[in-house]
Amino acid sequence: MKKVGTRGLTSIPSQPNLQELRDRAQQLIPPPPENRTDESSKDNKALVHELRVHQIELELQNQELQRAHLEAELARSKYFDLYDLAPVGYATFGLKGEIREINLAGARLLQEERRRLVGRRFQLFVTPGDIPRFNDFMEKVFSSGTRQICEMSLFKNGNSPAKVHLEGILVEPGEESGPQCQAVFLDITEQSQAQEALRNRESDLRLIMEAVPALIAHVDTQGCYRQINENYARWFSRSLEEARGRHMRDFLGEDQWGEVKDYVARALAGEKIAYERQLPYQGGASRWILATYTPQLDELNRVQGFVVHVMDIEERKKIEQAVKISEENYQRLLETANEGIVIGTSDGQIRYVNQKWADMLGYSKEEILGRFSLDFMDEDQKALVIGYPGTIAEREEGQQRIQVPPERWFRVMDPLWWLRLPGWRREPDRVLRNARRHYRSQTGRRGA
Repeated sequence: MKKVGTRGLTSIPSQPNLQELRDRAQQLIPPPPENRTDESSKDNKALVHELRVHQIELELQNQELQRAHLEAELARSKYFDLYDLAPVGYATFGLKGEIREINLAGARLLQEERRRLVGRRFQLFVTPGDIPRFNDFMEKVFSSGTRQICEMSLFKNGNSPAKVHLEGILVEPGEESGPQCQAVFLDITEQSQAQEALRNRESDLRLIMEAVPALIAHVDTQGCYRQINENYARWFSRSLEEARGRHMRDFLGEDQWGEVKDYVARALAGEKIAYERQLPYQGGASRWILATYTPQLDELNRVQGFVVHVMDIEERKKIEQAVKISEENYQRLLETANEGIVIGTSDGQIRYVNQKWADMLGYSKEEILGRFSLDFMDEDQKALVIGYPGTIAEREEGQQRIQVPPERWFRVMDPLWWLRLPGWRREPDRVLRNARRHYRSQTGRRGA
């Protein structure tokens, strides 16, 4: 059983034994000279010498006692500095948890005067739920003789309980006391609260990671996963535990690592990366993804890792492809139409013409685009269309409504063509940005 001394803080040098003191006293007083005198005189001189030696010996003993007393005072002062003025709580407990000794820091933690604590059981200051834990701690100290550790909460005079870290060890019994537990306890309330806040933050972060419809991963500076979300694991048919602490190359495989390693290097160099590519889904068919690597920087702008955000954009790519095909079909219809087609802004600027319209005017598309419709009319016909699309015909409940005639006729120059322009209507709450017009040559009909 491992035990330690009750104090053991400062050792006091042992005093010289009596023989050493006597030898020192005799060295200070020389022996009486030998001369021829009677035996009675010799005995008297020897007695006087012995008395003087004894006197010196007593004086030396007194000096040694004074020195030992000063050293003891110094040791007690050091003990006070180490024990009573320590920034952590020290206490000595009896078998039942009674406080036999406690320092100032311990008394302050319990918010009681030290003199009122001695003799009281420590359990009185432990929250009810943690009393069994403290009793178990004491039982292990006295039964095993080894250092024991536990954490518990203590009352603080109506305030919120203080969280403490307690360590104790068995000490040798004193002359007037049985076995004792010498313990040190430290207030870790702030540390515990910080840890709890960190756990809550990690829990909130995990909730957000799982709620986001994307693949999320946190990678350290070595390229190893700190954590991933379920979507990330599911995409690669892996578990969360398989990813934690593993390098991306081991998790993704050599083929996929070869595709992303350059992006990883750039992210670890502090660059934010975004790219699109196809990625096999659950080891099968590939799907389009948009990946973003965002570097994690500390207060000194040093890279601590990066966050991976991956979106499945397969459906978006399909829509984009469908739109592209639809646009191509639309353009094909415009170009193959038998009518001249013009798309322009509401003020008449031409944005698109098909080849039929360009042929009708006798200009190339490049010469037409960006110009205005009026540029291609003769002077007589311009007056008919200036102010187009029409005039205000009526007002209904404060809403302006513009009505134009059902059709207008005008000519274009060089050569002169008669074209039919269908009527149209626009309401102010529907802003017209582009208008498409279909034109058909009416030259023969008008000439007739």
